[in-house]
Amino acid sequence: CEGKQYDEKSDIWALGCILYEMACLQKTFEGPICSIKGNYSPGFRQLVRDLLQRDPEFRPTACEIVTDRLPELLAQFDFESLGVDEIDEQLRLSIESGRHSPTWKNVLFILGEK
Repeated sequence: CEGKQYDEKSDIWALGCILYEMACLQKTFEGPICSIKGNYSPGFRQLVRDLLQRDPEFRPTACEIVTDRLPELLAQFDFESLGVDEIDEQLRLSIESGRHSPTWKNVLFILGEK
């Protein structure tokens, strides 16, 4: 789009569009992009803002999202109260500790991140 080269940061923008549309129930480009309202955490709102940064240099990398941002967001949930009976043990430990685990490393390998 706009004659710019497609790269990983384009995928990050697309993820931001998807999350914004799911949270706001409106398309990203129908009118001005406004703040996400509703029962969403400040961390989620900030993540979407960061994903939708106009300058690709200011968007987080896939690695940063998976290893830093996602564990922080997931750590806020009590999965048992949400009706989730079982969660992968490695994922649970990663969420609780906010540290890198083999689960996250496998995701990064699939994404091609180092």
